[in-house]
Amino acid sequence: MSKGKNKPTNPPQWLKSVVAQGLARLIVLGLPGRPAEEMAKQVATVWVEALLFKFSGWDEKLDRKRLEKAFMQLCCDCDKFPSPKLLLDCLPPRDIVCLPPPKSEPLSPERQAELTQRFQELRQFLGQATQTR
Repeated sequence: MSKGKNKPTNPPQWLKSVVAQGLARLIVLGLPGRPAEEMAKQVATVWVEALLFKFSGWDEKLDRKRLEKAFMQLCCDCDKFPSPKLLLDCLPPRDIVCLPPPKSEPLSPERQAELTQRFQELRQFLGQATQTR
């Protein structure tokens, strides 16, 4: 993860929403060390700032489900109120986005002859390089 440089002036709404919902679940569990309910909004703000400080490249399409899963993992595992670090520790890796297969176009006879010539030159060069050793 790349580290963020400065706190953005306007964090993405989706990120604030996921953090607020995740923290609400954790608060409802009544874990020791939980913040007072009247502090929940400020706690959520600090968590969002911490997440953005640690990684500035959050993307809703790639990260929303990962964050939701990490919060759910905290709900299952924690016996005291967690820190943002624990959330990041529970964060599953991003899914690998596959690119479409490249379009394959047949080579023109001229391009095929050019590549064949270059391969022959490369073989000759490599053969000379191994003989000089």
